[in-house]
Amino acid sequence: MIVNEWVESIVIFGVVVVSAIVGFLQEAKTLKTLEILTRTMHVKSRIIREGKTREIFADELVPGDIVLLRSGDRVPADLRLLRVHDLRIDESALTGKSIPVDKTIDEIVSTALI
Repeated sequence: MIVNEWVESIVIFGVVVVSAIVGFLQEAKTLKTLEILTRTMHVKSRIIREGKTREIFADELVPGDIVLLRSGDRVPADLRLLRVHDLRIDESALTGKSIPVDKTIDEIVSTALI
């Protein structure tokens, strides 16, 4: 507009406005989809808390809960294993590995830099 190129200025402004509207609509749709998925993906877990077995939602887990896993269960959180028997976990969503990973109660040696 500064150099009196009105047609180009109007076209560029129109493209920016249309792009902003499309981006806003896509983001709103994505947020709505995520909200629906979050509501449907509530993972229930069987736990031992205060010596009693209970079934709770995974977002209610607290440190100290003992999670009981059965074949086909989803792992509800980052867990320390106390006992296992032929445990294999599908970590493909986290690591991209397509083969289930064997889990043991062996101590994990951290390779992180301190």
